Amino acid sequence: MKKNLIKSIFITTFFLLVVLFLQKNVQAASISIHASKTTINVGESVTITVSSDCIGKVNLSATAGSLDKTSIWVGDATESATLTAKEAGTITVTAQPATLSDGNGTDINNIAPSSCTITVVNNNSNTETTPVATTPATSEQPEEPKKSNNATLSNLGITPNDFKGFTPNKTSYSTSVPNSVSSVNIYANPAKGQENKQKITGTGKKNLQEGVNQFSIV
Repeated sequence: MKKNLIKSIFITTFFLLVVLFLQKNVQAASISIHASKTTINVGESVTITVSSDCIGKVNLSATAGSLDKTSIWVGDATESATLTAKEAGTITVTAQPATLSDGNGTDINNIAPSSCTITVVNNNSNTETTPVATTPATSEQPEEPKKSNNATLSNLGITPNDFKGFTPNKTSYSTSVPNSVSSVNIYANPAKGQENKQKITGTGKKNLQEGVNQFSIV
């Protein structure tokens, strides 16, 4: 009789509770932009520096003047571009996230743009100019959502050969699939009402080997 070989799969979930009094130790994904000078003369250049705790492409735009780059790649180190002022006034330079991901390669789509302003003055004392009142543009950052203190899931399973018996407070599951199944896809859904506050890692396609296969969902 031919033995029916099976592959065992163990899935463990780890509850990461992020409490409010530890918020100072947790940094949300963001980008920041700074100018090497906040006031320059007409015709002068300033260095625009962009940094992020994510990896990917950031687009740059300016309300006036000339940028030598319209996009840069951010990662482990800060990146910079050069802005040259053409006329007196206020210039707002904005860093707009294009395609950013975290260190695990997961795309992040809810990062707000960041801006900085530079005041440009006319350095020609022989030219009479009429002062123009300008109001520096400000970048209104959306209020950061409160951290969730709910680390449970609303569902967890695999396809194909899904298993039953999920409960939010149960953290370990095991099941078997036929030897003909070479891979499964692990899915996990956040708790109801926590879709924008929880981050789940470890899901997706998993290749199987004959015997015991163990995966962790965080």
